[in-house]
Amino acid sequence: MKEKTKKYLRNLGIAYLFAFLGLTFKFCRNDKINDFYTLTNETLSSGDVEIYDENMNKLGNLEYINQKEGILLSIKGNEINGKLQYFEESYHYNSIEYEKVFLVLKQYGDDYYYFYDTGKSVLLLCLLQPWFTNHTPIKKLSIEKDNKWGFKKEKQVFMLVEADYNKYEYVLKNIKPTIQEPFGTDIGWGQLYRCFFVQEE
Repeated sequence: MKEKTKKYLRNLGIAYLFAFLGLTFKFCRNDKINDFYTLTNETLSSGDVEIYDENMNKLGNLEYINQKEGILLSIKGNEINGKLQYFEESYHYNSIEYEKVFLVLKQYGDDYYYFYDTGKSVLLLCLLQPWFTNHTPIKKLSIEKDNKWGFKKEKQVFMLVEADYNKYEYVLKNIKPTIQEPFGTDIGWGQLYRCFFVQEE
């Protein structure tokens, strides 16, 4: 075999190797990203955190305990009087308070969320996708600076919604890619409360 042919085959083999390694890295990275934005029964551990509205106003506190079969949750949040960004329309949520209610993990298409029936409404807890938080004030919740090196670290942001039965039934009948989509604005019909939080380290 000629030296030129050997060199060509060697270079071709190296090129294929780098292409394979690149694809492997891409797939592994995508899997890692998908895992970061997929809610499982291990995503939330236990914690006592502050809750916020979409404009980053502190509303109160939320305590949760992971019991494997579900989340034991207590929440106390102030009423919300707000105005939609870029619009003049106002909205109001009454205060919220529940003590040690047990939320179970449910599937919604390819998405997952925690659920509790209060007897008058439902509580839904979901892990937000980046498209939801981008270009909103709550994006600040998802970014944490590493004081030692100055790098930005992304954190998972969660949303808890209280909705009436009609809204929940509509959401179940009209499946979207994620359950957070029907609750994308503060003034959505059937919403009784909406707040956000991040998990403690």
